[in-house]
Amino acid sequence: KEGNVWRMGNRKEDIEQHPVLHNIRSIACGQDHVVCLDSSGRLWSFGENNRNQLGLLSASTTYQRAPVPVLKFEHKFLEVCCGTSHTVCIDLDLNCWSFGRNDRGQLGLSHFKQLTHPEKIETLSNISAISACGLFTLFKDTEGYVFSTGDNSYGQLGLGNEHTAVCAPTKIPSLLSVDSISTGYTHSLFLVQRALYVCGNNKLGQLGLGTKEENKQTIWHPIQADSAPPAIQASTGNHQSFVIDVNGMLWATGNNSHGSLGLGNTESQFSFVQVP
Repeated sequence: KEGNVWRMGNRKEDIEQHPVLHNIRSIACGQDHVVCLDSSGRLWSFGENNRNQLGLLSASTTYQRAPVPVLKFEHKFLEVCCGTSHTVCIDLDLNCWSFGRNDRGQLGLSHFKQLTHPEKIETLSNISAISACGLFTLFKDTEGYVFSTGDNSYGQLGLGNEHTAVCAPTKIPSLLSVDSISTGYTHSLFLVQRALYVCGNNKLGQLGLGTKEENKQTIWHPIQADSAPPAIQASTGNHQSFVIDVNGMLWATGNNSHGSLGLGNTESQFSFVQVP
């Protein structure tokens, strides 16, 4: 509750407190990198930097063992999220910045070049929420419109199957008045007035569409997941989806081979089931 950061991971049995970071408000984790947002709006990063996902202004550092400031200039931030090897953040003016890996256009900068430093996404404004995972990113603006960019191999952008990758944020035309967004590794969730809409990869049941049929394994445009109850929150794992219903109960669907759904077994689910 004091806002200090503790860390644990490979080769360490004990949790270790790092003395530098204080008053931390939120943390975002990529595959092997971490970005922290403190109460003054500054970003700090550490971990893997092989794709410049730490925003260190230098490509020579392959990994960073201790937290360092992301930006040297005076920009303050409200929110940060991380994909596998890229980072996206919202500043105080509700503009978006991104850096790191960009081979699938996940930075939304209208090109596919990797960036060592944060660059403003000029085509976006009034962004209130961001979500990234894998090789793509979603943005929600203050009016409830959603924009997507990056890899679209499984339809996770919600834009149809015309392009396998998109390098500029593109509005998802079928979604209006979206309340929240969440990204899995290759699928996306959208809450609209407590109804759950989904798109992307459904091969492991992560969309909760209730079927293993081949024609339901890839969903190119958002559709409603009828097996999900009216929900107040939605969240994703890599290949799982979760919602909290209006009574505060947790529901889950998707890959459960390691017990990730919390159901007391290892049976994957293709429809949302209540977690006991």
